[in-house]
Amino acid sequence: MNRSQKPSQGKRKHLDTLRLADQLVQQGRAKDAEQALEKSVKAKTRSHIIHCKLAAVQWMQGKLIEAAKNYQLALEINPGVADAHWFLSSIYQQLGDVDLATEHCLKAIQLNPSDPKRLFECGNLLKTCGRAEQAIEAYSKAVAMKPDYAEAYNNMGNAYMQLARPANAITAYKKAYAASQQLAGVLCNLANAMCQQGQYEEAEKLFREDIRRDPLAWEPYFGLGITLRESGRSKEAIHEFKQAIAINPSNADLQNNLAGAYEAIAEFSKAESHYLLALEIDDQHVWTMCNLALIAKGNNLQALKGYMQKAVQAKSGLLNDLVFAESVASLGSEFCQQVFGSGLDRN
Repeated sequence: MNRSQKPSQGKRKHLDTLRLADQLVQQGRAKDAEQALEKSVKAKTRSHIIHCKLAAVQWMQGKLIEAAKNYQLALEINPGVADAHWFLSSIYQQLGDVDLATEHCLKAIQLNPSDPKRLFECGNLLKTCGRAEQAIEAYSKAVAMKPDYAEAYNNMGNAYMQLARPANAITAYKKAYAASQQLAGVLCNLANAMCQQGQYEEAEKLFREDIRRDPLAWEPYFGLGITLRESGRSKEAIHEFKQAIAINPSNADLQNNLAGAYEAIAEFSKAESHYLLALEIDDQHVWTMCNLALIAKGNNLQALKGYMQKAVQAKSGLLNDLVFAESVASLGSEFCQQVFGSGLDRN
């Protein structure tokens, strides 16, 4: 449009409607803003901006389905609106549709690949969906644009851990720590990766440093316990697991690992007790059942059988888990028939 030209009457109406909607929202009148925008849409106004604004107003009122529809209509008018894809991704995440959320997230960064924060958030979504390789690619692009992006390096390390590539994770975590030594969780993450690589001495130092920094976080105590147990120091590991449990008493993994440490030093009665405590917290904790099946006796054995039967009734697919099935079988043919029979009855 030439600078000397005035906006057309139709465009002036669009601008007036948008200004009115903004004013109404600022006044806390989102419903009135929605009605004003809907009136413009019903008047056959073909504007992706109007649809995007309407979607935003509906979204702020919790009308997710309506908002998604209007972002889609905006994209039908103008497929190149990266923000519409980005907001659709967020809405579909709220709706629990991870596939559509991922699809729109990827389209958004394809249209606008120059925003490191969005690349980071897209990486997070991909990592959550189990698409770790794609997540690493997104994080790599983010840090290429923002070399001191500690959070992106840290989550890149987490993605590498998903892929069971601790050596790559260590490199990423070290870069995260170099970019920000105060980033929460990075020392613990680095130490966990080092533990998996058998670098127990280095891992122990990092866990103890993390505990010194934040003695109220349970994760470094847990990681230190794992490291000590894996390096043959189960008695010392017990103390660390107890410290973690004191901070986070409702975590079945902590009780399971404490039980494992007691089992490693042949204190089987204490081990059984803590395995059962883990199952009281989470009666579907399969690894605890499998561990307890190796040592349970008497009343504890009967309790374990009850947990196993209940777990199969809740999820018959557990019988496809070879380790779980072998644990069931180890408890006798009669019990094996009972459990497998109850699982088959549900199919």
